[in-house]
Amino acid sequence: MPNISQEDRDKSSPVWDLSQERVLLTSMVTQRFQFLLLVFSLVVAGALNARSQSHMIGVFVLGLSMTVALAGSLNHARRKLGAVHKRLLQDPTHPYTLIKGDVGNRPILRVMMGHVLPVGSWLLLLVATVLAALGVITPAPR
Repeated sequence: MPNISQEDRDKSSPVWDLSQERVLLTSMVTQRFQFLLLVFSLVVAGALNARSQSHMIGVFVLGLSMTVALAGSLNHARRKLGAVHKRLLQDPTHPYTLIKGDVGNRPILRVMMGHVLPVGSWLLLLVATVLAALGVITPAPR
């Protein structure tokens, strides 16, 4: 990224740059994270409302495969966003760098959103799938 003054940056015509890439990737990561939480919630609700053991196992297996795929997609987008953030921090005149210096760093939120919750969701579904297959978790009697 070339070092240009803020005045020159403001005068130039809009082009696709790292700032716009950051906005796109931030939106993508947020949407994928929210979709992962939605899918996980629907899988749990579907398994709790299962009428038979085979239906419960099927819901868990389908949900497990979907959450693994979504967690992988989320991880990929999150890594790309991290690379963009790293590049933007190299430019001391960029607004992201200036604001980040004022606000500070909150790595625990990135760790929770990027690692713990996505991996935890599919691990929990994996354990539930195994327990349902072994008959430890059974559908509620109707």
